Parts: sequence; C-alpha cells; structure tokens
Amino acid sequence: ATVRTHLDEINSICRVWPEIAAVGTESDAGLHFYNFSGSRHVGSVHWSDPLDPRIFKARVNAITASENS
Repeated sequence: ATVRTHLDEINSICRVWPEIAAVGTESDAGLHFYNFSGSRHVGSVHWSDPLDPRIFKARVNAITASENS
C-alpha cells in the first residue's frame, strides 16, 4: 500500500507497534510517527541539547529495532 506523508524524502522506516511506524528523514527535523492503517501522521519527537547548541532540529538518518526498547 502507499501512504502519503508530509515528508519530501524518507531515509528510514521502522515498525514500532502493529499499526504505527517511526519515520526518519534528512529533509525534516525530528522523528515522525505514522498510523499506516489510517494513513495519518500521529505525532513527532523533536529534541535539543541546551548544553550544546549544535544539536537543534536534529534529523534522523537511521532507525533500528531493539529487543528491549
């Protein structure tokens, strides 16, 4: 199936729940979550480090699964 997103390009997709996938892209800051059964954006996570101003609007290059998280 095809799902329309607000992202220009997608670098990585990883299923995090049965219907939810995490999506990473270099074109838009943050980690984005999509409900693929309903074809909708359900949220984003953005982070920064107040001690290091270089970490602002971080972009996601890769996503991987882990057995404990």
